[in-house]
Amino acid sequence: MTDIGKRAWAFTAAGVGVTAAAATVGFTTLASGPDPDELPLTNASASYRRPGATAQDWVTYADHVILARAVDQEVQEPTPIEVERGEGMVGRTVTLEVRRVLWSAPDPAQPAPEVYEYPT
Repeated sequence: MTDIGKRAWAFTAAGVGVTAAAATVGFTTLASGPDPDELPLTNASASYRRPGATAQDWVTYADHVILARAVDQEVQEPTPIEVERGEGMVGRTVTLEVRRVLWSAPDPAQPAPEVYEYPT
């Protein structure tokens, strides 16, 4: 397999892993979350410090590209004052189990984790 072929496979595997993790998180959220009709309307947005739309972005800005599986989640309820005001957002911390390190930078700031907790 050529070097480019290996990279393409790794990035495809990374994309599948990210998709699988997102699907698992989404399924878990849907299966155990409250009825969406009972929740107030919320407007939330996010902004990222680095680009991350392409595999090239991942290897340009990341220390590691991993294949992971969602294994747990913890719900962060809104504070009582937020509930009283009719606002607040239900956050989650998702625990990802690293199945495989697909790529690492030549000089990573830290080693690849075995478990990664992702606030969302």
